[in-house]
Amino acid sequence: MIPASEYSVEELTALYNETRIDYVVPMPMTAHRLQEYIDIYDIDLNASWVALIDGQEAGLCMTGLRAHRAWITRLGVLPTGRRRGTGQALMESCIASAEDAGVAEIQLEVITGNAPAYRLFSKLGFEELRTLLILRRPPSKPTQGPSSGLEPVWLDEEEALNALTTRPWASAWTNDVESVVNAGRIQGLLLEDHQQLGGWLSYKQTALQITRVIIGPTTSECQAPAYDLLYYLHQAYPTFDTVIENIPADVPHLEDVLAHGYVESFSRVEMLRTVG
Repeated sequence: MIPASEYSVEELTALYNETRIDYVVPMPMTAHRLQEYIDIYDIDLNASWVALIDGQEAGLCMTGLRAHRAWITRLGVLPTGRRRGTGQALMESCIASAEDAGVAEIQLEVITGNAPAYRLFSKLGFEELRTLLILRRPPSKPTQGPSSGLEPVWLDEEEALNALTTRPWASAWTNDVESVVNAGRIQGLLLEDHQQLGGWLSYKQTALQITRVIIGPTTSECQAPAYDLLYYLHQAYPTFDTVIENIPADVPHLEDVLAHGYVESFSRVEMLRTVG
């Protein structure tokens, strides 16, 4: 095992792409995108590993570290390294690095249907928490108007980040406040009545997409008016493709999201391993 920090981002990108050629969802990377991934998700390359077999790179696995939590991601093994314990050895190295960092828990996600990876993670003590959905919506204006009668208030980055801290459910690592802060240029939208009941939506506008869409209620006692929030978002950005990534499948406003024409691209199973 060699620390990933001993490789350039270009070398790690090439290795990662080789491991994903026949993956369930390939998700190829460029060096620029991988560097963004490292920065946004607090990947510690000293706690991430590359496996060698007979002196040749056979796989890699990355570890994100935040406070008392760790996140294992981007596990990939070349075909030549499979069925030789390479994936387990990489995972064990990342787990050991996370434990050495003093974390209390380690989390990860696995693509739904990736049975070999799921079995490996279960064997290593990870337990299933919930299903996370990746939803996409093609560009278009909403076909039906809002129903709440509430007037939208557009939020700047600081206001949107403050709203994110009020979520009544745990966020996936990719949607943590830290991830959103690292991604930068977040905006938001608020709908609430005179009793301050309603909901908010945060998002990031890129050149081609609306990404990092997260929705939540203003208080835990109410349900976010997700349909109306998305109505105003798509009314403002009718030519943009939109992605909602890692939304928990059990959020109460999921039906309102799907009513806007979002479709599931794929899903992930979130898993957790408690340390100690």
